[in-house]
Amino acid sequence: MNDSDDQLIQNSLIKFQTDGTWDCVECLSNSFQRIHVLSALTDTSADLRDLKDELAIPRTSLQRNLSLLEQQGWIKQIPSGYTTTIRGKLLTNVFIEMLRRVQRIETLTPFLDEVDLPTAIDIDQLDEFLVTVPEPHRPHAPMIRLLNIFETADHMRAFSPVVAGLLAKRYYRLNEITGEHEFILSKNAVDTPYRPDTDDWSDERETDQSTRIDIRVYDGELPYGLFVSEDTLALAAYDDDGRIQALVESESEMTVKWGTRMYETYRDQSQQLQGTDIPHLMCNSEIVD
Repeated sequence: MNDSDDQLIQNSLIKFQTDGTWDCVECLSNSFQRIHVLSALTDTSADLRDLKDELAIPRTSLQRNLSLLEQQGWIKQIPSGYTTTIRGKLLTNVFIEMLRRVQRIETLTPFLDEVDLPTAIDIDQLDEFLVTVPEPHRPHAPMIRLLNIFETADHMRAFSPVVAGLLAKRYYRLNEITGEHEFILSKNAVDTPYRPDTDDWSDERETDQSTRIDIRVYDGELPYGLFVSEDTLALAAYDDDGRIQALVESESEMTVKWGTRMYETYRDQSQQLQGTDIPHLMCNSEIVD
């Protein structure tokens, strides 16, 4: 963020404070009951008794909040009780959406803590996702989950700053892979020698002619690992040793489309790996018994 952007933010914060915007946010943030009341009255109406029974709010607290919301102009009284005004309905929708975004960010904390580029991910495009992290009794849970996704995909397109050991092993075991796949690797990952821990993999490189794996090289920094198939998106965040610390996966159509666009952006800036030999791949020490 440059000085100009920082000044714009500061000016906006001052304006929010002086024009009453912050007072509105503070009014709703100070009592979760008020959001409950506004949500319950959106597109409908209810009297005091109905609201008390539905929301399980003490009568005195409910009356106090109804009075405050009416003073704000967010609800109004009608013959059948209370209902939201247009302002109240719009404000409720915006506030609930803000809560959803906060929830996304908090859920993604294990992933975001390992990603250094704050503009590399669009929070609003991530929907219905699951986050897998290492656990004391399952330290390789993210890697195992990623391999399960990979091995069930007929067409996988991916970019990654590193290639973890197990994924590199699957690459060498071409007889375990079917379909067409394309990987974009950072130049550092390609240049770092990969030495298999067994000598018998060379016999396993024979594969069906329908299997194709293309490697492209991106001469720059890749923010995380992205793996997208026809119906699944996975994002992998690595620590400094190249171990996956968080795997985010989603089958949301919106999220998969966003991942596809992200992949194509990096693909447009990458080059096809030259030569016919299998490239050396960087791996880490992840081993699964």
